[in-house]
Amino acid sequence: MINLIALISIKFMLLQRLLALGENKTCVNNCTCDWESNSVDCSSLKLNAIPDFGSSSATIQFLDLSHNVIETLQSESFRKFTNLTSLHLEFNKISEVEEGAFRHLTKLTDLRINKNILTVIKPGIFVNLKIENLYLGDNKIEHIESNAFTNLSNLELIDLNNNFLSSIRENSFSILPSLKDFYIENNRLSAVPTSFFSRTPRLDFLVMNNNSISAIDKYAFKNCLKLKKLHLTGNTIKAIHPRGFSIPAGNLTVQTLNLVYLHMANNTLEDVPAAIRSIPFLSYLDLSMNLFKFVRSSAFGSLYRLKSLHLSRIENLESIESKGFAGLVALTQLFMTSNRKLRDIPIDAFPDSYKLQTIFIEGNALRTLHERMLNWDNLKILQIGQNNFSCSCDLIWIKTSKLLQKSGTRQTLEKATCSLNRQTKYILKLNAVEMKCPIKQTSHNDAKSRLITGLIAASIASCALIVCLVLISCRRNVYSKYIQFKYHRHRDEALFTVEDPKSKTKMFSNKSLIRNERSREETLM
Repeated sequence: MINLIALISIKFMLLQRLLALGENKTCVNNCTCDWESNSVDCSSLKLNAIPDFGSSSATIQFLDLSHNVIETLQSESFRKFTNLTSLHLEFNKISEVEEGAFRHLTKLTDLRINKNILTVIKPGIFVNLKIENLYLGDNKIEHIESNAFTNLSNLELIDLNNNFLSSIRENSFSILPSLKDFYIENNRLSAVPTSFFSRTPRLDFLVMNNNSISAIDKYAFKNCLKLKKLHLTGNTIKAIHPRGFSIPAGNLTVQTLNLVYLHMANNTLEDVPAAIRSIPFLSYLDLSMNLFKFVRSSAFGSLYRLKSLHLSRIENLESIESKGFAGLVALTQLFMTSNRKLRDIPIDAFPDSYKLQTIFIEGNALRTLHERMLNWDNLKILQIGQNNFSCSCDLIWIKTSKLLQKSGTRQTLEKATCSLNRQTKYILKLNAVEMKCPIKQTSHNDAKSRLITGLIAASIASCALIVCLVLISCRRNVYSKYIQFKYHRHRDEALFTVEDPKSKTKMFSNKSLIRNERSREETLM
């Protein structure tokens, strides 16, 4: 009986819970509430105010109010949401946030007010919050007033993309000890906000693409000891101070930033700046769409760790100087495409690039491709289409190279063409006999290798012969001395006897031995 009552009680409780879940699936203002995960979805409901969930407000941790028509966030709008950790307000019409609007959200870590119409960030909005991620992008923000961001010790990410900021005031931000990612692209910055970066000791990822920055001054990224990824694409940068990527380290010493990724495409640089050539840990560099006319000899200086280099769509690029890519011992990827004036890559352009595996050089104006420019057999991907190759014997080597054995290169090489007497021909169908190409000469590297091998073999053979002659001479001298020694020692006595096991008699006497030894001496003499 007791078991039956207990079973009925359990079933009743389960039924009650199911009914509660069914009732709570749709809650206030047609929002979707999931009380098990403490999340509420009120997106796309044309709400113009923050819904009131009564006593349940204190249990909500995730609240989505995106894609509505909310215009103002009042100081008491979120008073009851004391356990809220994530708040989404993107895609509304918010133009004003009152002071203290988020002050009750003591557990909030993720705040998204992007894609609204905010024009100014005033003090008192984000004070003393524990937020880690703050999204303010895609608004119309023109000004950030003094002390607008204060005591945000946990802040790790700020997104201010796609606004109208022309500058950041020195005292707009307090020190941000935890900030790692800062996005401020597509604004109107005319200079690097150095004062801001002096307050971000842990900054790792900085994006300032598509602003109006024209120069990078000395110590522009002061105090950014941990900055690894820097994006400056789409500015008007023409000059970079030699210490533009350096920071003062005290005691009159200077330390270079430990950048790993540097994006500087679509600027107005006319040469590879000295400040870039000295970045010790740089692994990725994009200098596409600048104003280079040529790549100077040893243009990339001491970038011994550079693995990926981009030099595409440079309208003025006409030539690569001898040893233009010298020093790039770790280079594995080269993207040099759509440079319509680039007609030749010299045979010694890559004296140190033994690790190249991927090369994209299509869309240039190249006339030929030198066989000894690279160890082409090491490549995994090669793109050479849409150039102005002239059919000549200099391209015949491609037909017999190991490039055709790799799926990443064969298909592109089969489509590669050249021009002969105004006719287009496929490079892989060129006929060396018809073109009267001379017999292939041994390459410089092969000849050098064979010469070294031959010298080593000759040296080994000579040493072996000398050793043999010495051994023969030594053996002869030793044997002669041995005979003389034995002769004087055993002149009057038998040297040895050998007994016949059957007869037990001596087979050799001392006299016969002496005669034998004298005859040997006479023979040797």
